[in-house]
Amino acid sequence: MAGARAAVGGGSAQRYDTVVVQSGQTLSSVAHHAYPQLPIGNAVQRVQAANRLNTLQVFAGEQLRLPR
Repeated sequence: MAGARAAVGGGSAQRYDTVVVQSGQTLSSVAHHAYPQLPIGNAVQRVQAANRLNTLQVFAGEQLRLPR
């Protein structure tokens, strides 16, 4: 995972890690690995919101932002 920064709102910056989806991974598995302390539904919603996803489908090779 590589660190990244993106501007959000009034000049504040949100910090992100990035991950590349591997073959066989699902959005749920990526979210659970990134946020094992959260209930799976909350973890998935967090990843969806950060990436403006309106589906649960992800593809191998797709890059996702993971808020810190």
